[in-house]
Amino acid sequence: MDIFDQPGSSDLTANVDFTYLSESLDTTGSKSHGPIPQSQFLLALGLEPRMAKLLASAEGERKEDIRKGATRLIDTLGMGSQYQIMGIEPDNEGEVYPFLPTPTSAAAPAAGTPAGSGESTAS
Repeated sequence: MDIFDQPGSSDLTANVDFTYLSESLDTTGSKSHGPIPQSQFLLALGLEPRMAKLLASAEGERKEDIRKGATRLIDTLGMGSQYQIMGIEPDNEGEVYPFLPTPTSAAAPAAGTPAGSGESTAS
């Protein structure tokens, strides 16, 4: 099946050996960053302000669909931690956003709803 045939109707999920992939870049001059959890990646790239914009123009059931969809993507008990993102750059230029080193004391985003969505999150 062509992956571009009926986009969104096929699951393209794959298990990736990030360590092997990263090590394979050693001889190419390229550098890998991460992997980082999907939740960290999406939040760093502005999921919350984007969601706020979508919610501002949505009504009724559509608002709830947007909230649920965003929550599902970043829920650390599910997709938010299960899926990982790795960045690859052609040469070692240093730090690349959002793959910046994180302080060891930084907590992972809590499971549940993105901030500002109008729902509470239990801790």
